[in-house]
Amino acid sequence: MLFLAVFCGFLAEYQLEHKIESDRGRQYVNSMYEDLRMDTLTLNTIIQNRIRRNEMFDSLLSLIDNPGNHLPNLYFFARHMTRTAPVLFINNDRTIQQLKYSGGLRLISNKRISDSIMMYDRQVRLVLERQDNELAIIRDCLPYYYKIFDGRVFVKMLDANNVINRITFSPSLLKFSEQDLNTFLGYFQNIKAINQSNIVHAKILKEKAVELIVILKKENNIK
Repeated sequence: MLFLAVFCGFLAEYQLEHKIESDRGRQYVNSMYEDLRMDTLTLNTIIQNRIRRNEMFDSLLSLIDNPGNHLPNLYFFARHMTRTAPVLFINNDRTIQQLKYSGGLRLISNKRISDSIMMYDRQVRLVLERQDNELAIIRDCLPYYYKIFDGRVFVKMLDANNVINRITFSPSLLKFSEQDLNTFLGYFQNIKAINQSNIVHAKILKEKAVELIVILKKENNIK
């Protein structure tokens, strides 16, 4: 009888612990679901901003050899060239960090969900790595950028809310060498190419997020 009582107590404690872990796992899943919803909204904005950025790059390239009377536009497009805040993806990683580094992933018993979360995390890290590469190329380009464009003009283009506006006067380009222009254009082509590539990777990441949202909703009856 004593053995039976101890055994029953052990089973009750085990069931309670199992329920607590199951509840925590479900909380992680619900939290991950909310993070993914926010990520998809952010990615929609990032993708649109990068598409607009590509259009500006095309305009800059068409004007720089023959700006004519379009110098205000050329400066406007050039000023946006190094502005990366609107196109950088920062994911909502509160849940995935807990899952990875506090052992929370073991609480998610559904292997399809845990595998999909890790696949999504790998794609996020790829996007972030490519963004770091983009920023490095932009930094390398800046010395040649400021040999062509007057930084004092750029200052006048920012309003009190840090919004870039077209200037109402016609500025001048600096006196630059053909070599400076050629080097700038080389960096510029790389920046344009990685922006286009980052559009593709952002779309892939969005698809992964949507797929994972569908899985979480289906497997955990999230409404």
